[in-house]
Amino acid sequence: MAVQDLKYKDLTEKIISCAMKLHRYFESGFPEVVYKKGLIIELRSIGISCLEEVEKDIIYDDKSYP
Repeated sequence: MAVQDLKYKDLTEKIISCAMKLHRYFESGFPEVVYKKGLIIELRSIGISCLEEVEKDIIYDDKSYP
């Protein structure tokens, strides 16, 4: 499959662009929460809707959490 045939190619490029912009601004050394909140700001600024830390039930090894 060629890259141009990927279903979410445009969206992926926008997300990566936001992440790179954030990386250039902050560089490294900050806690993860700084990058997470910054990425949310960037994504929303270009019109990409996103939620923060959504609670999801998981099943692992036949056990569910929470």
